[in-house]
Amino acid sequence: MNGESGGEMTKRLISEAIAHRPDVLMLDEPTTHLDITQRLWLEKIIKTFRGTVILISHNRQLLQNVCDVIWEFKANEILEYAGGYENYLAMTNSKNETDLKRYTENRKEKARLKKQAQQQQNRANNIKKSNPNKLSHGDRHVISVVDSAQSSLSRAGKNISKRADQLDDVQKPFEQKKLKLQNTNLPVIGKPLLKAMELDVVVAGRTLIQKASLQVKTGDKIAIVGPNGAGKSSFIHSVLQDNKAVTRAQNLKVGISNQDLKTLQIEQTALENVMIDSSENEQVARDFLGAMGIRLAKVNQVVGTMSGGEQLRVMLVKALLTDAPLLVLDEPTNYLDIRAIEALTEYLQVTTQAVLLISHDEQFVDDVAKVKCEILHEKLQLV
Repeated sequence: MNGESGGEMTKRLISEAIAHRPDVLMLDEPTTHLDITQRLWLEKIIKTFRGTVILISHNRQLLQNVCDVIWEFKANEILEYAGGYENYLAMTNSKNETDLKRYTENRKEKARLKKQAQQQQNRANNIKKSNPNKLSHGDRHVISVVDSAQSSLSRAGKNISKRADQLDDVQKPFEQKKLKLQNTNLPVIGKPLLKAMELDVVVAGRTLIQKASLQVKTGDKIAIVGPNGAGKSSFIHSVLQDNKAVTRAQNLKVGISNQDLKTLQIEQTALENVMIDSSENEQVARDFLGAMGIRLAKVNQVVGTMSGGEQLRVMLVKALLTDAPLLVLDEPTNYLDIRAIEALTEYLQVTTQAVLLISHDEQFVDDVAKVKCEILHEKLQLV
């Protein structure tokens, strides 16, 4: 509908689905474009729905608050866990620890048996044979005993080796690879990058924010929060433009990830796009793309043939690897699965780059941001 925001459209579609009084309500990523108030509305709808709700979501807060059963798709299986998301995490973490212990013990036992087999074979090989034609009858009897011992040792070694080969292979549990830049020229914490003083944000003649002030230094992790339509994206756009109320470091380089795909070269591959403005090596770029779900052949796929969600993930990696002291990330968790969100969170927590962040994912904001600024009633204020 004309004039609808993404959040309003999502809310309308959910309301229309419920109006039909279905027995089963299926929701696929229903928190996309919803602000916190709208997400709380969605939680209430799900909790009070009398039928069955089947929900696909990467919003961990929603999963914890409304789910009583979690289904995990893993290795062509559907695994069921009773309870909410935190209980699912506890159970899967416990299982991973058990699997890792089994894997480690399996590897150690195989190595022990292989070593024992080699020792037996070495002992067999060290038993020397003499020329039987030059030996007395008694000596030949000794050689016969020696040959028998050599044969026994050799058989024992082969049997032990066979036991090692017959041990069940235990797969190593998946371990998320930590994202790390190889560039040693990361900014020193505390360097001033940007300062806005009494900035007014006006869009199409409408004042969204009055007299906003904000200072950004390297190492800062700042989240801009507020309801849809409050002016979060407009505020960030304003501080990056030429404005008398804004002072920026000379030649400030900014890595930007938002919903505008125009910065991507659609005729180039995902890897080529990331490498355009990066001094990192290709392996680092592949690691980051893989962590965001762009793996294997996708890395070399032309961006113009990718889905919109894949293109947004390429743009996110491109921003992260631009060697910029300031990262501006507008809803970066859209189209990321939980594993990718966790990888991104860990990276942003440790980087010395400044991060200016917009997100409706409350847990992501809590995990990354050291400072929260809320836009409410046309004012930007610390939370």
